[in-house]
Amino acid sequence: MRSRNVFLAVIVLWCFFANANAVASQQESIQHLLTRANQVYQRGAYDSALFLYQTVAQRGLLANAVQQHMAACTGIGNVFMKRRDYDHATLYLDSARSMATHADIGSKEGADALYTSGVLYDLINQPEKAIQFHRKALSMRRELLGNEHVLVAESYNGLGEVYRYTLRDYASSEENFLHAVEILTRSVTIDLKQLYRSYYNLATTNRIKNDFEKASGYAFQAIGALERMRPVDTPALIRCYGMLANIYNNQGAHDKSIVYYRKAIGLRRANGTLYTTEMANDYRNLSIAYTDSKRISPALICIDSARHILMTRNANDSVEIANVLTIRGKALHADGRYEQALQQFSQALAMLEHYADANPLDMTNVCRHISEVLEEEGKYKEGLLYLQRGICIAVNEEMRAPDDMRNPSFERLKNIPQCYRELSQKGDLLMKLAAEHGQPYTYWRLALDCFKLADRLMDLHWEAQDRESSRLRFVGTNYTVYENALACAYHLYGRTGDARYIGEAFNLIDKSKGRILRVRLEEVGRQLQRQIPDSIIQQERTIRHAIATLQQRLSKQQALSDSLERAINTSLVTEEEKLRLWQERIGTKYPGAVVVDQPSGHLELSLLKSKLGDNAVFVEYFTGRTYIYAVVVFAGKEHLLRLPIGTIEEDVRTLGELFAAGIRETLLQDDYAVYTHLASQLGETLLAPIFRACNLKTNKALPPVFIVPDGILNLLPFQALLLTPPRQEGGVDYRQLDYLVRHTSVAYSYDAASLFANPVERMQRRNLLAYGWSDGTEQTPGSLPGAHQELKAISDIMRGTFMAGKTAGKRSFLEQAPDYAILHLALHGKADAQDIYNCYLQFQDDKLFAHELYNLRLQADLTVLSACETGYGKSFQAEGVYSVARGFFHAGARNVVMSLWRIDDGTTASLMQKFYAGLGQETIGRALALAQREYLQEADQYTSHPAYWAGMVSWGNTHRIIPGEDDPFLYSVVTGMIFLVVTGTLLLTWKKVRNRVSIPGLSAPAVKYLKENV
Repeated sequence: MRSRNVFLAVIVLWCFFANANAVASQQESIQHLLTRANQVYQRGAYDSALFLYQTVAQRGLLANAVQQHMAACTGIGNVFMKRRDYDHATLYLDSARSMATHADIGSKEGADALYTSGVLYDLINQPEKAIQFHRKALSMRRELLGNEHVLVAESYNGLGEVYRYTLRDYASSEENFLHAVEILTRSVTIDLKQLYRSYYNLATTNRIKNDFEKASGYAFQAIGALERMRPVDTPALIRCYGMLANIYNNQGAHDKSIVYYRKAIGLRRANGTLYTTEMANDYRNLSIAYTDSKRISPALICIDSARHILMTRNANDSVEIANVLTIRGKALHADGRYEQALQQFSQALAMLEHYADANPLDMTNVCRHISEVLEEEGKYKEGLLYLQRGICIAVNEEMRAPDDMRNPSFERLKNIPQCYRELSQKGDLLMKLAAEHGQPYTYWRLALDCFKLADRLMDLHWEAQDRESSRLRFVGTNYTVYENALACAYHLYGRTGDARYIGEAFNLIDKSKGRILRVRLEEVGRQLQRQIPDSIIQQERTIRHAIATLQQRLSKQQALSDSLERAINTSLVTEEEKLRLWQERIGTKYPGAVVVDQPSGHLELSLLKSKLGDNAVFVEYFTGRTYIYAVVVFAGKEHLLRLPIGTIEEDVRTLGELFAAGIRETLLQDDYAVYTHLASQLGETLLAPIFRACNLKTNKALPPVFIVPDGILNLLPFQALLLTPPRQEGGVDYRQLDYLVRHTSVAYSYDAASLFANPVERMQRRNLLAYGWSDGTEQTPGSLPGAHQELKAISDIMRGTFMAGKTAGKRSFLEQAPDYAILHLALHGKADAQDIYNCYLQFQDDKLFAHELYNLRLQADLTVLSACETGYGKSFQAEGVYSVARGFFHAGARNVVMSLWRIDDGTTASLMQKFYAGLGQETIGRALALAQREYLQEADQYTSHPAYWAGMVSWGNTHRIIPGEDDPFLYSVVTGMIFLVVTGTLLLTWKKVRNRVSIPGLSAPAVKYLKENV
């Protein structure tokens, strides 16, 4: 009986294991089939993949292979998404997620189902659900696979794409794409497909943000990832070429864009993909490039090719056909064929309006193009209606009555900042309508509202850009928005007398000035306040130096080959990624110490008036195309002036050439006549209206003048302008001229805020660090004898560290400069009005370029650049001149005394001696003006030429300098006070001791003797 039971048990166990092996074998077969399905799907054979996935799903369900069943359902969902059959895709993905939930297991397959669901809901325009599924998938993958797995990077890419393409939240999208890149580049085995995807998305995101230089760098990175694939993903490479061409077209590099569009088309032809939407898209983009470069015939040929392909492939694709019609309309508009252009635009708009899933921004874009054509034809009212219609479409609002021109709120528009273009154009048309209809107040007020709202949207664009070059280009391109807004404010102020329009004008002018510089100064200030160790800051300096060096090479890109430009761009993106990671680490350890894109230093007009007081004049200029606007504040009153621009730009340049040339014996009479004429004319245009508005008489002493210049005025020494014309009789006599400096001091700044910013507390510093080219031996080539005299004269006035000759090296200066309150550099200088990376100071051993100074953290209250052309360079709208001096401002300097041209080292030495002698009692600007006046009193009729004294100007903070620890002005006073305090304390202490003297064993007469005589 026992043996029989044993036999039955063995049979049961054998059956169990046999069944288990069969199930395992069956599951292994299902897994093998699933792998095949994935491979077929990757090759693009979607019908075959669908059959295999369905087979796996059925067998997995029968075999209770839950994970394989979920994976198969996810695969089926992917196939249906490729077919744009979103209903069936939703059905299968819901099934996969449901099974994962009921199984109550966290598995890779469940995470994949969540991730694919995120992709699906993004495609069907449900971004909230898409983000929800992507975040769940990300969390599950990080828990199962760790933070560094490639599928975690895939989830970051998925999240970024929802933010980028659907929500248009470009900051969040870029953050997620960068997380993906960080994971993928650290991985031992890089997933090149995901890496390409990340870089491609970063390129398109930065292109949308108008950060075109950065976008091209990421585009090159994406192309590099594709070229490393085996086999190369040709469709993706074609897509990258097209995207890079788009970026070049946005930059205005049309020839380069045409080269890459042709590369894309050539690859498609070689690949046999002639009649596809993608091929039509390439022809369409090539047409845009030809149109933008004013080559209309090839533009029309290309766009007709695109239309032919689309009509052959799918004549019912309304969106693509409408886009082709729009681009054809642009080409016809550029060719002056307005009626034909309007016909094309009208057809495109009608097609888009009848297509339910059309992108609203595409319709807004067409409305803007129609408005532009109507504006050209002088039909302002009709053009305005189309613009209003386009703006309403963008924010999904019904257009109100045709005469209701109110704008949507900023809250409605902030997610579509591209609409600043429509708002700006709407403001232009309202101004033209106002001029056409007798200047009605309503039109001017509506126009100003449009420009102010456009300005707020432009701020979002500006903040989204990372590279300085992109921000400079963006402001320069859109500077007319501010000019038109000022025109409105000026008209409204003149019509109503309401001073709030002056406040609006001042806000618009000043907020646009020096914004890049303010961001940098705030960052330097935060890092100094948080006392970040220099060893950590050195890491940032190294990275920033590498970035600046690469940008310097890229700035000469006209001479670069394609391969070299690509290599530099790729390296630049790598270094920028290093900087971002460094800022993340520092931001964690020292919160608030890294970049905040929007500067907080803008000064309100009411606060400016309180800081200015009643004894100074403030003038801020804005140089437009037809007028110069000036906001003037004096004695608690503000004024808004409009000055004729005339030939001011040419006059300032001519004056600059005269100053740089100095005394020319063969042209004495001619130069004198030209100078006195131009200086008088500019004085009458730029200064006389200011003093008249302030009710100031120019035949007596004037209050100090603070100037925020703009455009070409950045290169004008106002102190050398003449308040009254010279006497006609007599010969050349520069000494007798009525220079502005004889009446007052002049100080300059990039914006109002930096003029009056209260000094922040800085760390302990030494007083003066001075470097001179010459040590007095005159044995060094290029020696500057005046530099030696200059340092010797300063050393007689002020204590400090003086380095001259061979000891005055670049490395030594960079190491010591952050520890001093005053810096003085008497060296050679060189500026470049075309290349911002070619301005430098020449030390004995090496050149110090302006961009290298960005790496320093200076604490200097005063920096004197007693060298040639330190305030000269390339000028940018709103940001001012990029010069050696600007490099010192970027490093944290509060006030810089700089030169506007090549200066004479002998007379400059004399001027500097007088300047430092006055620093103890005066502000920097007034000390410089007094030194120039004293110089003029001593000079003769020729050496009083402004070339010798007017080139040195003071820019920056108006506060007096804060002395260092060995300051000569306070040294003796502080020492004396300390001596008196210590001596007094000792005497008082000794008196108390004497009164308490009691020594055991001494008689009373002895104690009395000690008290009286010791």
